[in-house]
Amino acid sequence: MQLLVSWPANLLADKAFGPAVAWQRLQQQSGKRMIACQGSTKELQSVVQDLRILGRRLTQANCKVVMVPNDSTDTIFTVPNINRPTWLAQAGDAEQWQEYFTALSTTNHSDAPAFKWFGLSSSGRSFASGPTAPEWLQVLGQHLRPTDILDEDDPSVATDNATEQAILKQQTAFNQALTTGDLSGMLAVCDGKNAGKVTSVVEAGGRLDDWKACLAEGDRPAGMKVADADVTPVTAITAYFTCIEFPAAMEGATLLAVQEWVLCDGMWRLAKHETIPWADRSAAGILICDCRGCVSLVRTAEKRTFGGLLG
Repeated sequence: MQLLVSWPANLLADKAFGPAVAWQRLQQQSGKRMIACQGSTKELQSVVQDLRILGRRLTQANCKVVMVPNDSTDTIFTVPNINRPTWLAQAGDAEQWQEYFTALSTTNHSDAPAFKWFGLSSSGRSFASGPTAPEWLQVLGQHLRPTDILDEDDPSVATDNATEQAILKQQTAFNQALTTGDLSGMLAVCDGKNAGKVTSVVEAGGRLDDWKACLAEGDRPAGMKVADADVTPVTAITAYFTCIEFPAAMEGATLLAVQEWVLCDGMWRLAKHETIPWADRSAAGILICDCRGCVSLVRTAEKRTFGGLLG
């Protein structure tokens, strides 16, 4: 079965997508990776809203995303407030895509989950799939690592948006506190609320290192540089920041960081910080932080330095 996709067209083109072409052909020509999702239009719109935060990183990983609505035969899938993202491709023959997703299910069609997803590597092989949306940051760290060359001198995305500029300024304060061990500065930039992800790890028996411990000499990522930052406002009071981190303690290492920011009393505050290794090898763990400190999910022997991701 040939799966047809349409590549995003140039922003100046009359149409948002080009002609439908067999995915196998495109993959062979350019080594593209793919994430494909099937579900109701509402479910898929939610997934795209989540993925757009990582849109720049999907592009750096040479990955396209295809959405296949199962409540419509319309092959055109659009999402409000997103203008032609370069990482979002269009399904060609919707019925063929739906048949392919049906064949992936191990249950009877009537009992199969409404939502499904799978990912294809640059070799065209499946690297993961499931009946629920995964943690997309972990998918990038484990399966969709960058094909672009990442450099600590890469500039951040230019913006004249006041909200984005304010968050970039606050993020600079966060990074300064993190790398210099400024506990009062770190607490000042956080929103003071417990993040659900951190709480879930603690309740499951994970260790929470408070900020005093994380910022101690020898444990903090001193000298770490941040580059290639971007900001994605989601609502009037919520936005996300992503960047590439270059730890001084690990030559050649790169980390992908994602932060959630919330507007509190007229000031943007950090609600959650997540970091995952993003380089040649599959990520061994992920670090999640909130106003209390950090928890780490690391598959290797436990280390204290910055949640075990560094040193």
